[in-house]
Amino acid sequence: VLDKVQCYFETTPALPSGNMVVAGGGGGGAYAAGAWPGGWCHPPDAVCKSLGIKDNMCGTCTKTATGFKLENTKAGLRWGAAGAAVDGKSFDDNYIGKGSMQARNICILAKYGNKPAALPESPTSNCAGSTKYGIPAQAHWYGNCRTGSKETACCSNAAMMVPGQDFGKFAVGNSCKSDKDTDSVLGSISCEFGSASLTAPWPVKACYPLDKSCTDLGVKDNLCGKCEKTAAGYRLVNHEAGLRFAGASFDDNNVGKGTVQARNICILSRYGNKGQVTRQP
Repeated sequence: VLDKVQCYFETTPALPSGNMVVAGGGGGGAYAAGAWPGGWCHPPDAVCKSLGIKDNMCGTCTKTATGFKLENTKAGLRWGAAGAAVDGKSFDDNYIGKGSMQARNICILAKYGNKPAALPESPTSNCAGSTKYGIPAQAHWYGNCRTGSKETACCSNAAMMVPGQDFGKFAVGNSCKSDKDTDSVLGSISCEFGSASLTAPWPVKACYPLDKSCTDLGVKDNLCGKCEKTAAGYRLVNHEAGLRFAGASFDDNNVGKGTVQARNICILSRYGNKGQVTRQP
């Protein structure tokens, strides 16, 4: 893996050359009776915000000794790409117990939201979901597969989600082909996060967050590296697990001093993906 990239940018603005890439650019309303998925949906509140929860999935937010808990015993937790109360679906009632990958991925969704740019911390094996029986079953995201299976693109229990991954791409129902299967709803999910360096597999492992040392240097994407100022620019370093973008490393060929690949990685870090390039490396 690439463990370091050093960047320098010209002081005079220049147009991109032909071979260089151009970088460019919860809950619903009030808690009230109603049909699924909008009914009995708790809106996010100050407690949710204080706990750093990006999506409360129509649940109440409670601080625990080591993390947080989302709960909805009236109609169940739910999530949808347009909003939990708009197109929300429940979660699979298989493989949802303590330490399950599905429970960990739901915790990622709750803490960081969908398609997170980075996962500064990884969910631990103490993450656990609890099924709520006795209320109407609902359509659900597919999670009835074993961890380690090849169904990583369609099943929420197959593997830990990576930065940028879209939860909405998982299948619905009881197979990768999607179907109309319904399950008992998820009543609560308890979440705990620990050091990504210690508990997570690649590409989450040792992924350093974009911090003030990076933003002070004008870095838009630190590629999971630490940001260090140099005499003429900056350097991104990650000796533990390597630099990466969207869950992938960079080619170990043609990445030395002055290569176009190295320059393009510098553009990516300084301006972000699809950002407007104003100075050339």
